[in-house]
Amino acid sequence: MPDSQKGKSSKQQSRPLKKKPKKEKAPSLKMLSIVSEPLNEAGPNRPLCVKCGLCQNTGSPFQTPWKSEGWTGKLLLVGPPPVESHDYVRPLEPKAGKLIRSIARRAGLGDTDIAFVSATRCTVESPSMDQLRCCRPFLLEVIKRLKPANILGLGKYALKALTNTNNQNITKARGKNMEVPGYE
Repeated sequence: MPDSQKGKSSKQQSRPLKKKPKKEKAPSLKMLSIVSEPLNEAGPNRPLCVKCGLCQNTGSPFQTPWKSEGWTGKLLLVGPPPVESHDYVRPLEPKAGKLIRSIARRAGLGDTDIAFVSATRCTVESPSMDQLRCCRPFLLEVIKRLKPANILGLGKYALKALTNTNNQNITKARGKNMEVPGYE
């Protein structure tokens, strides 16, 4: 009998070592946010909506993408989330919308060339990166469905939502082509 087994009972000698089963690691929110989801999945029972918490707190309807009838597919603007639900009726009409329309006209674009989607589906003034990631699957779905020729992010929340990272500096990103993780 080998020295390592001397003094052990026969039960101890014959028992195989049990390995603890590996706990399946849940996918990170960053990983979950690179898969598109149907727009009608939003709601208080969706796990990512529960994690985000905005739909329970705001009581606002989920924002939907806006595009004019006859949209040409030239440009999708990804903007900041609306602070109030009535701000989103037609996003290109409020003060900022007038400026955007003026710039678009100078670039040779009309209303039918531009569509708009918000970085989040619910109204919020300053969404966290987690909240942006919880809504990001819907943003990807909009991009996938509309297939715009160009996507323009308006502001830091759009940049964070599009790039799926909190590490982008909006000033350094200005005017550059960026990858949209999860969208081919």
